[in-house]
Amino acid sequence: MSSYFIKASHVEDGMFANERIVSLNVEGARVTLIVDRGDVMNEKLRVNVLQRGHERVLIDLPREPIAGSSRMVIPASLLSRE
Repeated sequence: MSSYFIKASHVEDGMFANERIVSLNVEGARVTLIVDRGDVMNEKLRVNVLQRGHERVLIDLPREPIAGSSRMVIPASLLSRE
């Protein structure tokens, strides 16, 4: 697995000091999850790439979102290395 980052649409502090609440907008869908603060850098969420296609990638989020699965297929253009 390779670590990449995806830009968050919103980041805020969680209930505990080590938590962040992160929202992502992916192809019109909003995904919200609570993650460890170490998974967020400069308003970007660290994700793992499981499989890469020509224009789309299968990613694994660091935790389960509030609704949905921790694995998502997204456009490769949404990923960055930093």
